[in-house]
Amino acid sequence: MGFVPGYENDIFISYAHNDNLPVGAVRWVERLHENLENRLTQLLGKRPAIWRDRRLDSTDQVNGQLDARINTSATLLAILSPSYFESKWCAWEREKFIESAELRVGLSVANKSRIAKVVKTFVDFDQLPDEFKETLGSSFLREDKSAGKHFELKLDSPDFEEKFEHLADSLATLLKLLKDHVVTTPVSADKTIYLAETTADLEAVRQSIQRAFERDYHILPHEDLPRNLIAPDLGQKVRASLQTAKLSVHLLGASYGFVPEDPAERERSIIRLQHDIAQERRADSNFRQLIWIPKGQEDLSETTAKQKAFIKELLEDSEAQKVADILRGDMEALKTRIGELMKPPEPIITPKGDGSLASVYLICDNHDRDEAQAVEDFLYDHRCEVLSPLPEGNEAQFVEYHRENLRLCDAFLVYYNRAKENWALMKKQEFLKLPGLRQPQNPVLAKAFFVTGEKTQPKDRFRSNEATVIKHFDKDFDPFAPQILQKLLQPFLDQIRQAKSLGGAK
Repeated sequence: MGFVPGYENDIFISYAHNDNLPVGAVRWVERLHENLENRLTQLLGKRPAIWRDRRLDSTDQVNGQLDARINTSATLLAILSPSYFESKWCAWEREKFIESAELRVGLSVANKSRIAKVVKTFVDFDQLPDEFKETLGSSFLREDKSAGKHFELKLDSPDFEEKFEHLADSLATLLKLLKDHVVTTPVSADKTIYLAETTADLEAVRQSIQRAFERDYHILPHEDLPRNLIAPDLGQKVRASLQTAKLSVHLLGASYGFVPEDPAERERSIIRLQHDIAQERRADSNFRQLIWIPKGQEDLSETTAKQKAFIKELLEDSEAQKVADILRGDMEALKTRIGELMKPPEPIITPKGDGSLASVYLICDNHDRDEAQAVEDFLYDHRCEVLSPLPEGNEAQFVEYHRENLRLCDAFLVYYNRAKENWALMKKQEFLKLPGLRQPQNPVLAKAFFVTGEKTQPKDRFRSNEATVIKHFDKDFDPFAPQILQKLLQPFLDQIRQAKSLGGAK
């Protein structure tokens, strides 16, 4: 007996015998079978029953052993290649498995197909039967864009090992679901992530993220996006999945991606299409979009012109960034951020003490910390509970503290003197994202920039429609003298009081 109760075989390997012909001393299918059996034993804690037809002539088994093996198999693993699609026996095995599966628990369990695919040798996606177009699996190929070809990965290469591990992990998850007879039930949006389809150069990153989160979260889409649909129909499939997710994650690499046929002639790739549909939910405070662009991707020679234009547009689109976080760090930073965004919502807890007017997050660069203490003292004297930047800690602590203050504080005052212009511009960008970070019942009362010190062109031209801008460049008057601070910051305090009296956000 195998791992899944009620089935004699856990996995039926369907393949063309040509693909197991020796190349050197290696038989590809035989090696995959052996390694998969050993790795699944480690992952499941019990050796699975994996069966494949080792005989070169299956004619005498069609009405006997082969038929029985398929009927008693929990899953089908198809090894795709040109030879696979030339084989009438492979087509028969596939059709027989579908027929048998539908008579028992169905062709899917917990929205996961019981058919998995392995692409050994390149085949045109359009040649795939429908049951493979929307089935997850692994492709053991490397694309050479300059040559316009796909090459099989070497069995001992790191890329092969990584894709093999993803295959084994996915099959282990599927077999566990079948064993436990999981009943498909609606999954809460708070536990659902839409992991957008990406291009080949970032597929390994996408698979790594999927493996990291699929045990604790529901990952969509369940299958590859079909290439045989026109853009509006494809968009409907994407939209249906995105509507059930709390977070969508988009990975942007060097390629613009596959462009489906579009009657409106908008020529949007699948990558762009998924982003645009996620943006439709920008008014939903319970939804976030996370876009990961490797550092410097827009400057690399291998990045296509269309993709460079798309990346530039995203980096400059303040409206898009109201719902989307754009991350440029490494893959571990990406996983950390996903974990943060998927945390369950916490109750609104204001950090105000008894009798305080409001909580104010005083934001400043390290170079301005000492000077900003005078501003902090002034705000405290006027009954504000002030939170200033952390004096020390690691990067993760800084990021978490900053984000929590943006989410919880009543008002924000940015002190800008010695900091670089880029730093001030990033603070403006963060103000644009505030609506997506905060609960509707916790409005922002006031936002302001206090620009002072030496008058420079960037500081003189600094302006914002999102916040009040207070400037003081007069060398004859100390900006930290109580009477000067009173004059400069009184409008900020009045704004807080007025917003509190009206009960509205600024």
